[in-house]
Amino acid sequence: MQITKNILCEKILDFLNSKITNEEFVCWAENAMLIGEYEEQYFDIISDTISRIGINNVKGFELEKTYFFDIIETLNYYNTSEKKYNKKESNDLIYV
Repeated sequence: MQITKNILCEKILDFLNSKITNEEFVCWAENAMLIGEYEEQYFDIISDTISRIGINNVKGFELEKTYFFDIIETLNYYNTSEKKYNKKESNDLIYV
């Protein structure tokens, strides 16, 4: 299965909205690295992001929420309801 920008962003949103645990997120990323098939147009950013997620459970390598917001913004992926995310108000984040 090819990992697309949509799949990556949806997985990030699942993590940010506590639909999956950090361990599940890391496991998904490790499996995605093994598959290694990424959407060609976004290959570099998908590959880099997945490799960083893959070590998100290692002390000292945890990623900040703002990193994920930047990825979503860079990939121009917005899947929001009535609110758009705001980096400064990340506790008010609501996604559908």
